[in-house]
Amino acid sequence: MSYGQPTLYVTVTITGADDLPNMDLFGTADPYYILKYNSKEYKSDIRKNTLSPRWEHIISFPMYDDTPDHKLNIKLWDWDKIGKDDYIGEVDIHLPPEYLARKDMITSSYILTDAHSKKPVHIVQI
Repeated sequence: MSYGQPTLYVTVTITGADDLPNMDLFGTADPYYILKYNSKEYKSDIRKNTLSPRWEHIISFPMYDDTPDHKLNIKLWDWDKIGKDDYIGEVDIHLPPEYLARKDMITSSYILTDAHSKKPVHIVQI
């Protein structure tokens, strides 16, 4: 899908996650995330043997007035050397116009849905 000129650019810092569920035999996980916005997709590096990964990834992407929904989707996965990767959970983050109009940084924590654990998981700073 093609949009007009960007209205502004939004920068998102994916800081990390805390208290992820055990996904591997040895009581840890090998997490990575996939962030999607419109047709753009960003995949992180794998953080091996941890339940509290840190990424500190900074991602900038354009926002358009004619975008139907200003929504980020972040899915966390557990990498497996053999077989399919395991789904940990995901969160949808809606960016209302008042967020987009701000010039300062907004810091938020989000809870993953459909995860094995419903503990708060700190994953995104906007």
